[in-house]
Formats: sequence, C-alpha cells, structure tokens
Amino acid sequence: MKEKWGYIDKTGRFVINPNFDNGGKFSEGLAGVRVGNKWGYIDEKGRFVINPQFDRAWHFSEGLAAIEINFKWGFIDRRGKIVIEPKFEKAWHFKDSLAAVKYGEKWGFINPEGKFIIEPKFDFAWAFNEGAAAVEIEKKWGFIDKEGNFLIEPQFDYAYIFSEGLAPIKINYRVGFINKANEMIIKPQFSASRHFCEGLALVRVGEKWGFINHQGEFVINPQFHNAWDFSEGIAAVNIGEKKDRWGFIDKKGNYVINPIFDYAYSFAEGLALVSIKLEGKKYK
Repeated sequence: MKEKWGYIDKTGRFVINPNFDNGGKFSEGLAGVRVGNKWGYIDEKGRFVINPQFDRAWHFSEGLAAIEINFKWGFIDRRGKIVIEPKFEKAWHFKDSLAAVKYGEKWGFINPEGKFIIEPKFDFAWAFNEGAAAVEIEKKWGFIDKEGNFLIEPQFDYAYIFSEGLAPIKINYRVGFINKANEMIIKPQFSASRHFCEGLALVRVGEKWGFINHQGEFVINPQFHNAWDFSEGIAAVNIGEKKDRWGFIDKKGNYVINPIFDYAYSFAEGLALVSIKLEGKKYK
C-alpha cells in the first residue's frame, strides 16, 4: 500500500486525483507537488505549470515561492524562473514584501530582490504577519516591526505569528495569547496552540485538540488527536483509535466531510490536499 496525495473539493470528491507523492496547499492558483524526489507546481486542473525539478518547494506568496536546490534555498517566480539564487539555509514565504531567511547560522529578512532589509542576527524567525514578526534571540522570543525594531522585547519561551490581533506565546510550558500592546488577553493554560483563523484558534489540552474563540472559551471541545486551522469555514481533524482517519468539520464541530482520509490539510482556494493509501500505482 502506497500513500498518494491529491486534492478534493468541499463535497469530498477528488478534483485532482491522488497521483502525487506529496504536496502543498494552493496559493495564487498554483500548488507544489512532489513526484518521486522532485517538486514542481500544478494549476487547479492538475496540470504541471512548473515541472518537477526542486528538492523542496513552498507555496507562492506575493508572486514568489521558496524552493530548495542542493540544500540551499532561493526563490522562483510563477514561470519557474529563479529570481533569488539558492544560497540560504532555510526560507519562509514573502509577506509585506519581506521573507525570513536563514543565512549561515542566523535569520534575517530579505526583500523581493534578495537584499537584506533586516540583517541576519536572530536565532530563529517566523514570517511577518499583520506588520510584526516573531523572532528568537538567546532562547527568548519577542516581536519586531518591518524596520527590525522590537515591538515587544524578547521575553517568552516561544512565540508565533500575530493573527486577528493576537499572537500565541509560551511561558513556563503553557501557551496563552497577547495583543500588540503585550497585554495578556488569554492567560497561558494550553499545552500547545496554533494562531487565530476565522475567529477560532486551535489549542491543545493534554493530548487532545479543540478550538477557542477570542475570549479563550472553547467553541469546539478538545477531542481530536490532531487538527489544522479553520479555512473557508471548515477544518481538517484527525480521529480514530489508531489516529489514522482525517475528515473535515464546520464551526459547530459537525462533520461536513467524513473522516476517510489517511491525512488532510486545510482548504485553500476551494481545494484541500489529502492522502489515501493505494494498492496500485495510480488512482482510477
């Protein structure tokens, strides 16, 4: 049995058959997919627009996508042309005309021409969102603005992106949410979390995941082995005794696509990446 990846619509029907070895979400009309050991990009009909040639590939954002060739990361445009030479140890997507990249041992931020706007001086960095980026210095996390100045000084054990005005932070092994004034809006109480999407944030209590609102109240109680953020009104969730079945729920926690997949990611541009195990070489 071989795991294969394809794309479904919101009825749960395959729109792009599961004939790929891995994949990523659709963004700006394209999705990265892996065939054998190489990644390329397909359109929403499943046709290759950029043939498989990269060792790894992220989604398109602001017209560019991060790709890896021979252990170095650079960026391509929508035609597959390399516009920023692969020379970074790691790279995230562009947001607000800046991309976080690792150069040598440190992280900084480049512009779409590949020039550093914020010099590499951080131990780790996430992408910008809502005008701020979470960065790590000497095992403490804070947030910077687009000029590289600290909005919130490094003080947390971990931090992730701002979304809907709130960012998850970790203090003493517990996750809560702050606003940009560094006020604690939801006190640290969760073992893990994601960021807010469509009014809800995915959080973990013990070993189970559920969804809270901006007040920190559970809207969907912790019950899933794993899950992804809400997108386009629905979320991928993982259940089953063997933690091996993924389906999709609405914001009331009701299934809109039954848990029949081996893995699933969030919807993007009307399609969701899912995997199933096939006995043959191709899906019929």
